[in-house]
Amino acid sequence: MTRVNFGKPMRDQQSKYYKDPHEAYVHGESLREQADQTNAAAQAERATRANGGSHNDAKPSTAASPHQAKEKASKLYTAGDLQWMTFPPLRFIVPGYLVEGLTILVGKPKRGKSWMALDWVLAVAHGGHAFGTIQCDVGDCLYMALEDSPRRVQRRIRQLLPKTTEWSSRLTFCHTMKRLDKGGLDEIRAWANNVPLRHLVVIDTFTRVRPARDKNETPYDADYRAMSLLQELAAELGIAIVPIHHQRKLDSDDPLDTASGSTGLTGAADSVLVLGRDGQGTTLTGRGRDIDDIEAALSFDKTTGRWSILGDAQEVRRSESRASILDVLKAAPEPMTPADIAIMTGLDRNTVDAQLHRMMRSGEVLSRIRGRYSHPER
Repeated sequence: MTRVNFGKPMRDQQSKYYKDPHEAYVHGESLREQADQTNAAAQAERATRANGGSHNDAKPSTAASPHQAKEKASKLYTAGDLQWMTFPPLRFIVPGYLVEGLTILVGKPKRGKSWMALDWVLAVAHGGHAFGTIQCDVGDCLYMALEDSPRRVQRRIRQLLPKTTEWSSRLTFCHTMKRLDKGGLDEIRAWANNVPLRHLVVIDTFTRVRPARDKNETPYDADYRAMSLLQELAAELGIAIVPIHHQRKLDSDDPLDTASGSTGLTGAADSVLVLGRDGQGTTLTGRGRDIDDIEAALSFDKTTGRWSILGDAQEVRRSESRASILDVLKAAPEPMTPADIAIMTGLDRNTVDAQLHRMMRSGEVLSRIRGRYSHPER
């Protein structure tokens, strides 16, 4: 194996600098093999003396040395080796939201997950804008629309790209796929090896290609194994893979825990994006190893079929609830209690109390009577 020297002064004749951990692993292999042989000889000598025989009578050990079994061993490297390794920069497919690796997109049925993923692949294939505003680098994409027909995909693209006369050949579709452990991974790999600029693969939905659970596997082990297959493939190919998955019915304090199945699914992924909706609107929540935490407020335009980012969810909701409170107070003939404001605005009482406190400090609302609030213009 060729060793790569990156121009740093070597501390001694055995110091080398490597491009990846695999090369670092074999560094000094001959020295370790010599040490293995020396140790084996010493063990044989001790065994011979213990048995009262001669050294020549001792049988050689049949145990494999670490380097005789190196194909099965972990690839080892030192901190010194790691210091001089170089790695290509991470590729952001949708800057700020989607990076290379395995990202699970989770949401309840009919919430618009497929519209979002289709917007992404179209933006990347055309070198356009995801969410209508985020510029994407051009690249090849594979969209496995396993629950949709070509007719439906065509209709959606016409809705998303009404003014585009020529659709990009960098975007490939398919509507059938084998299970991951039954040839599905090879199908993705074959596509990736036959395009010039592979970037993104979407699997819609993950349930269609999920490997069957072994009899002796726990749910966690089965889920982790299934996602690990895709995570390893994404790392191998240097691309982003996005399996779309459903949320379970039960809510959770942490949106990332709402993915249907065990935590083995999200544990194996590099990133998780959850498309959720409550009484205050739709939020895209994200967390990952290579992205900053995401909590963005979104809106969906049914006419264009496109998701748009409104901003930080907390700030957007605060602005919306503040506007609702001001509208109600401005129309009220007399000062109102927080309970009445909550009823008129449809906001949660705790949200109303918190907003009134902030708005009092900023002078947006007045409280001339204890426990009652009014608009400054009333």
